[in-house]
Amino acid sequence: HRHGAYRDLLAPGLFTALMVGVGLAVLQQFCGINNVTTYIQVIFEKARIELTDGLFKGMFVGLVFFVFTFVAIGTVDKLGRRKLMLFGTALMAVILFVLAWAFRLIKQKELAHQDTSSAGLLVFILVLAYIATFACTLGPVTWVLLAEIYPNFIREKALSIASCALWTACFLVVLATPALLNLSPVFNFVLFGSLNVIGF
Repeated sequence: HRHGAYRDLLAPGLFTALMVGVGLAVLQQFCGINNVTTYIQVIFEKARIELTDGLFKGMFVGLVFFVFTFVAIGTVDKLGRRKLMLFGTALMAVILFVLAWAFRLIKQKELAHQDTSSAGLLVFILVLAYIATFACTLGPVTWVLLAEIYPNFIREKALSIASCALWTACFLVVLATPALLNLSPVFNFVLFGSLNVIGF
């Protein structure tokens, strides 16, 4: 069994596969998952969801993530990788745009001194739907694809580069999110919704 070197990845066919892998890895983070999950408490607070409720709901969100990952295990071979990736990015884009609208609605209700609880509930439901969508599409399917698109002799080298790209993208999202949420939750969700449209 031949073991490839990093320079082998510069060969025309392999370099294309490497760029596809890096693109998928970056998309998996730029879809905004760690924008939502890492700062879920901040999002709930900005949606005027009570902190005690937020702690319980944060636990509930983790359960949704866990359950829907098993949905991906059951569907990835039946539906195919490409369909799940396209479905995931499209649906997450829609959910994020509706989330942006929900936060705009909260702002309008606050200015009019109206009750925001119904809009807060909508935010909670949308966050659950977004996490469920990620957990059964981009979350696991990206890793399946990364493991499949490289020849065995070079897989470990290519995966190391793709993984590095993924965690760098994750770092950038987590780093930028506090500033984006402080600037405007509406802008934050429109931005990541747009990144999903590009990803699609």
